[in-house]
Amino acid sequence: MFSGPTNFAPTINKINAIARQSTIINYYILLIITDGQICDEDDTVNAVVESSYLPVSIIIVGVGNASFDAMNILDADDDRLVSKNGKKQIRDNVQFVPFNECKNDGYILKKKVLEEIPDQIEEYCKINNIKTIQLNNTSQTSSIMIPNY
Repeated sequence: MFSGPTNFAPTINKINAIARQSTIINYYILLIITDGQICDEDDTVNAVVESSYLPVSIIIVGVGNASFDAMNILDADDDRLVSKNGKKQIRDNVQFVPFNECKNDGYILKKKVLEEIPDQIEEYCKINNIKTIQLNNTSQTSSIMIPNY
């Protein structure tokens, strides 16, 4: 059994570094499954704010009965996060899903985990002036990013 502090910042900073160094257009989705409170909340807020400027979405699934109040703050659906140095989150790029609310229905779990991703990608593209093309088929609609060179 794993135990110890729950530190998100190192993992988020790692995906931020990867996204920053990418030479082609990629969009990164980080899935974090956690059973505990954040022990590095200030550093995590800083990392999330930074990731909002990058092609990164973060999905956090909280399992167990711990208090997940800090996760709801990171989700930032109502108020954008602000880093210690005053930098404001440019877009909502975090989705928090409490597993207990949908553990008995796989469809609802998938829906909640993925529901904000299309809007997050679209908002990133809009902010960065990246055109998207809608691809339609009989079962779904997708979009691809086209760089403006």
